[in-house]
Amino acid sequence: MAGTSLRAAGDATRSRQECILSGIMSVNGKKVLHMDRNAYYGGESASITPLEDLYKRFSLPGSPPESMGRGRDWNVDLIPKFLMANGQLVKMLLYTEVTRYLDFKVIEGSFVYKGGKIYKVPSTEAEALASNIYVCMISSAHNVAAQGKYIAIVSTTVETNDPEKEIKPALELLEPIEQKFVSVCDLFAPTDLGRESQMFISRTYDATTHFETTCDDIKDIYKRMMGVDFDFEEMKRKKNDIYGEEEQQ
Repeated sequence: MAGTSLRAAGDATRSRQECILSGIMSVNGKKVLHMDRNAYYGGESASITPLEDLYKRFSLPGSPPESMGRGRDWNVDLIPKFLMANGQLVKMLLYTEVTRYLDFKVIEGSFVYKGGKIYKVPSTEAEALASNIYVCMISSAHNVAAQGKYIAIVSTTVETNDPEKEIKPALELLEPIEQKFVSVCDLFAPTDLGRESQMFISRTYDATTHFETTCDDIKDIYKRMMGVDFDFEEMKRKKNDIYGEEEQQ
């Protein structure tokens, strides 16, 4: 991995897959050179702050109204996702020990709107295969919005030429909406598995509100790179062999 950057399909900026893979490889004793063409992390999945920059990114005229509070109080993910408390990403973050630099906030829930009703977010792969509208809401309690304000996130896999119309049922649930930002991102998947080129490319994010499919992609890239399955217990043993158990305590 020395001298090599892992690049997201269609964008040479680092995404969370590349960052996590870099951490895993580094903890495994590999040397990693991580390159980014932008002055910020994340590419299509960047977090935008202050609020004025979000207005600029979506080419909205003028500045945010005073009623929105201070611009620095806002931190908006362009492709927001949540960590499942017992999910794969939490285990990966624990393995790379970046959790010592993180604070976690709890959300009350996330939901799916389908057929005129609200359901819990799919918790199994089979449930997630359905074409759903995902709705989540976060606030100042999560350090992402001004006091008394909320960020509602609506996402789906686009199936027509009118994406906003597809999520209209969810938007109607959220009225009144003070400001709305609509974006559509293409879904990319690697056509080259990297065995010949030795370039291992990640998939773009899907519409789900969690990181489980993203972690599946990370494990798939790891297997293509290393030739073995990603195994959490095996990772722990390798880490102990490299650093020793006492140094990690």
